[in-house]
Amino acid sequence: MSEDPAPRRRWMVEEVIATLAMAVIVVITFANVIVRYFTSASFAWTEDFSIVAMAIMVFAGAASATLHDRHIRIEIYYASGKPWLRRLSRLAMAAAFAALGVLFYKIAYDEWRWSELFSVLDLPRWWITAPLVVLCFALCLRALGLRMPTGRGQP
Repeated sequence: MSEDPAPRRRWMVEEVIATLAMAVIVVITFANVIVRYFTSASFAWTEDFSIVAMAIMVFAGAASATLHDRHIRIEIYYASGKPWLRRLSRLAMAAAFAALGVLFYKIAYDEWRWSELFSVLDLPRWWITAPLVVLCFALCLRALGLRMPTGRGQP
């Protein structure tokens, strides 16, 4: 008797980005611990990269959760079965992340215009803020395109 193997799950772009960001955090933190253990000093740049990787991981993970309908919501509205409340919830989430994306864009534009640099690495700060703009709008698009259950037994 042979059993059918479980269907392979496809990885979405957001999940890959979140996984890579988590791997970067782990590697940077591990390297910093090893360097501190042997030299009593630390890499000064690790905090900046860890913060950036954490922000990217959060937004990419939120986009993945939105795609799979596992995001945080006010359940009483969602579970009421009223389609207009579900659409309203989806539109509110999309509007919130669109507004956040616009604010991140303004920050990135100012960082580019004024040539702001990281204090330790002398890298342009907009290199870090620009991916957050893209992830915010990706999250907004995922919220608008999310397949929500209709209450008629369809996923």
